[in-house]
Amino acid sequence: MTKQQQANLLLVGFIGLLAIACVVALQLTKPSTDSGEADETPYAGEPAKNFAFIMPDAWKYFKNANKDIQALTPNQQLNFGVVESQNDSGMYYFATSAPVSDNNTQSLHGIYTYTSDYQFERIYKLTTDPAKNFSGLRTGANVVLHAIGHDDYKLIILAQDVDVSPGRCTDVYTLGRESDDIAREMLSLDLTNPYAKGLEPYRVPDDTYQAALARQQTCAESL
Repeated sequence: MTKQQQANLLLVGFIGLLAIACVVALQLTKPSTDSGEADETPYAGEPAKNFAFIMPDAWKYFKNANKDIQALTPNQQLNFGVVESQNDSGMYYFATSAPVSDNNTQSLHGIYTYTSDYQFERIYKLTTDPAKNFSGLRTGANVVLHAIGHDDYKLIILAQDVDVSPGRCTDVYTLGRESDDIAREMLSLDLTNPYAKGLEPYRVPDDTYQAALARQQTCAESL
């Protein structure tokens, strides 16, 4: 190899090392997309609506979730339904109820999140007593809570007296709307700060309500 060829080879090697050094420098100075700080809001993207739910026995995480919540509070019952979040991928919500161990007239209710990687959290809980329940329900109602949808950043909860059957064709999105319906009440829970206001009265949007009435009518006509 001639001296000129050796010089050319060294020059090529030097240029290669310089290019690698530039790439490394750019990586080191590139702004990080992970600041290590939580976002100001708990959800990414625009709020979404989901007026639908999954029955527990059809939910693929039911057995795991049921086992997990029992470890937290024994004798909890996972009530229908399970709501999949449209704001957080792989996030689900459901409601539970359990008797209070030292007071057989009270019930403990919980609202949970459960993720596709088996992480869960009770984000809200309250205790009800037959003598003091929700304003829209009759005194003495045996109340159970059901997660049935979400509207923007609010989880939609149906509170109902389990001793009063709504009927075979009844669609849940029609319940608790009329003032004389004292066996059921539609409520919502702010998912960004559940304990700030707790469960509040909620009115199902008119288009969702009308669609529910149509489903009821179709069901009744098919009997």
